[in-house]
Amino acid sequence: MEVECDNCGQKTEKSRKKVERNEHNFCSTDCYHEFGRPDKRGNDKVELSCEQCGSTFEVYPYREDSARFCSRECKDAQMAGKTGEGTPNYQGQTETFTCEECGGEFERYKHKNDCKFCSKECYRKASKEIFSGDGNPVWRGGYDGYYGPNWEEQRQAALERDNYECQDCGSRSEENPVHHKKRMGWFKEEYESPQWYLRANKLENLVTLCPSCHMKREWEEGPISED
Repeated sequence: MEVECDNCGQKTEKSRKKVERNEHNFCSTDCYHEFGRPDKRGNDKVELSCEQCGSTFEVYPYREDSARFCSRECKDAQMAGKTGEGTPNYQGQTETFTCEECGGEFERYKHKNDCKFCSKECYRKASKEIFSGDGNPVWRGGYDGYYGPNWEEQRQAALERDNYECQDCGSRSEENPVHHKKRMGWFKEEYESPQWYLRANKLENLVTLCPSCHMKREWEEGPISED
């Protein structure tokens, strides 16, 4: 559909979806930028010289300090074959680092001060140690895998109460895990046997979840308060 540019008034073609989605319509990128800078409206364009071909071209005043080329072709031609300090994104010389996992040396740019591993493989290997125990963001104090002599009975009771359905997403399976709303470790820290497992495995502290929702809850809850 034909619309009028909100900056210069020139007629331009736009799709109906774009017209309905946007508050303003523009015939060009220059008009879009000029319209967004009220202090620049009405100013005449300034003339610059292209750094590649030497021809003159015009831009609005707000682009005077950043515009260097008259076209994309001239910019590409200027950048072709340039490496190192000749490129706009040059980040400095590389530096030699020593991998904390395998001990091998590797090269990275100087500005990257967090270079500890030479590869993803070494990072994964090291992560098994770095993020174990209290180094893990969802560490809850650890547990020994024993939920008390009444666990299987209470687990089955929770599954039957919830009809084997995940209470977060509704998926049903007899293999769904049962989650402790308040972590088992907290009860072991606060109570002696048999109170720790009698309290921890109460039905009101248990909820049926599918494996995916179970994992999601573990990560969302993170370290649980002992209040």
